[in-house]
Amino acid sequence: MLSTRTLLLFAVGVTLYAGFFHWALQRHLSAGRWLTAWSALATLYASARYVQLATSDPAAVVWASRVFTAISPVLIWTLLRFTLDLADRSPGKSARDAMRAIALGMGALILGTPWFVTDELVTRRDLFGEPFLAARGGPAFALLAALVGAAFAWSFSAVARATTLQPNERRVLTACLLAYAALGCSSVLTALGLNSLPGVAEFGPLIVSIGTNHLIANRERRLASDLSSLVDQQTTALRASEERYRGLVEHAPIGVLACDQEGNVLAITTRFREILGIGPDMATAAPANLLRDPPRRARRYVGSLQRALTTGETVSAEYPYPTGHGRSVDLRVVIAPHRSAEGEPKGASILIEDVTERRAVEARLRQSLKLEAIGQLAAGIAHGITTPMQDVRAHLSSMRSGCDALHKQLGEVASRDGEADLFAELEQVLDESCEGVERALAIVSDMREISQGKTLAVEAIDLNALLDGVVRMASTQRGSGVAIVERYGDVPRIAANAGQLRQVFLNLAMNALQAIGERGQVEIETRRERDGVLVRIGDDGPGIAPEHRDRLFVPFFTTKRAGEGTGLGLFLSYQIVQSHGGEIRVHSQPGKGATFEVWLPCTPALAAGAAA
Repeated sequence: MLSTRTLLLFAVGVTLYAGFFHWALQRHLSAGRWLTAWSALATLYASARYVQLATSDPAAVVWASRVFTAISPVLIWTLLRFTLDLADRSPGKSARDAMRAIALGMGALILGTPWFVTDELVTRRDLFGEPFLAARGGPAFALLAALVGAAFAWSFSAVARATTLQPNERRVLTACLLAYAALGCSSVLTALGLNSLPGVAEFGPLIVSIGTNHLIANRERRLASDLSSLVDQQTTALRASEERYRGLVEHAPIGVLACDQEGNVLAITTRFREILGIGPDMATAAPANLLRDPPRRARRYVGSLQRALTTGETVSAEYPYPTGHGRSVDLRVVIAPHRSAEGEPKGASILIEDVTERRAVEARLRQSLKLEAIGQLAAGIAHGITTPMQDVRAHLSSMRSGCDALHKQLGEVASRDGEADLFAELEQVLDESCEGVERALAIVSDMREISQGKTLAVEAIDLNALLDGVVRMASTQRGSGVAIVERYGDVPRIAANAGQLRQVFLNLAMNALQAIGERGQVEIETRRERDGVLVRIGDDGPGIAPEHRDRLFVPFFTTKRAGEGTGLGLFLSYQIVQSHGGEIRVHSQPGKGATFEVWLPCTPALAAGAAA
């Protein structure tokens, strides 16, 4: 049979379910813990109200009335905190402490004093008209009404100004609070004897539980939908990023292969196959094992991979490799181990680069440098030959003139057949000798013209910008612990050949980098000096031995190991600087590095010679 007590039992069941529901969700919703506490208090509130309706013992009625009335301010406090947190309007610490103190203090006064609930009993009727005993409200009961009014006013204001609530959530929460406030105010007026309506405040928690369950479930669905959308967006972004990086690796000029710790091939790029001449059938074949079954042409290189996988060190080397196209390529190979979180090797990436063309260019460059040095030597020899040949030409010319004079003096005697033939033969030999000397001098002159660079292009050069380019080129060969310090001053432009000066400074910079090895510092400085520009390139390497210093600019002299240098770099640099009307000097002490100084005039002889 439907009655107030059966409705209260239903309310107890609903609020218990709501309490467990909100307790399970409180880790997802910051306001959930307050709704959980409110549900537990609402269950006690409805239970105390049920005891009051079910008993006829006056003492039990009074205590049941005091218990559910004492729970009311705490119930209002937890509901207010839930509303404020849900609306993102959480009060400051002092306001929170005041709210807690008022709710708990008022609850304690209701339980321990007759100010709010007296010992006087009256008969009232419930929602279905059934009579029951109830304790009359005390003189301070109006304070409870004031607390209810202030709390709900605060809640309505927070909900109205909330920006984190959806429109439907705001409507549901407002309706629940209005219904709860109406039922609570009606019960307060009944307890004060100001109206004859039945007390229905005990059904407020039932309405709020149903409404908040709907609100929280709707929010969870929305959060799940938002999370699903976010996951989809992140998945799409991750897929796009993966495609970008895959494209970056696939289209890189180097080939990449990844393998695990046992040598099984995990991934291989198209460029890797192209460099090694591997056919397209490799893409569909089962992954190979580089340790147990390496390709026949790469078996002698397996030791490097084993060392990288075992020790975890990065291996870098260059190997000749016969490809599947019937040709051999020079490969630069870097084996970079993969490491686990504990630092243990768990595989490796093998990066290969075809440096065949680069090595061919370097070989042609070395040959060009040798030929240029030979040309310089030939020019020096030609210069030494010119003066003696000119003397020979002068002497031959004198002999030809003397022969003619002698022929005239002898007259008829020289006209005899024997003497005439002798003079003719002598004159022919002299003429042929003069012609040969002239041809030799013409060849020498041509060699000197070429060696002096009369056809080189001259332009206005910004040395600071030129040195910037030199640093960029040289930086590709510096070690990880090497620093290049640039100190450029305000210097004028000079008229010179940019290609030759770039060759000079690049050679000096590379020598400095090679001198310091993997750690050290190279300094490049420009400044005005005299009527020109001074360029200083120094390093903090081991320096130059005194016995070597005077031979630095001698062709084919080098302190490098065999195969690492030709001994022509500084010689050619010296020749180029000299042809520009400049000077090159070196300062060095063993153990304190070396510094090369190049001084170039603002109007060098090269520019004047080209203009002429």
